[in-house]
Amino acid sequence: MQKYDTSLIERAATVATSVAIVSTIGMIASNHKKVGLPDNVYTLSTFSMIGSVVGAWLWYRR
Repeated sequence: MQKYDTSLIERAATVATSVAIVSTIGMIASNHKKVGLPDNVYTLSTFSMIGSVVGAWLWYRR
């Protein structure tokens, strides 16, 4: 069984979680017109969330 560095896993999870939280807050704020964000913020947030998850997974697998 392979032993993994727990600090690496924690950092990858932190990156994915923090970007997901920020992206979700941005989407909610733009949907409720509370913040004057551009219309494409939903797409940008979605791609940043997907990108961070993929990046964290690759970082973990490395």
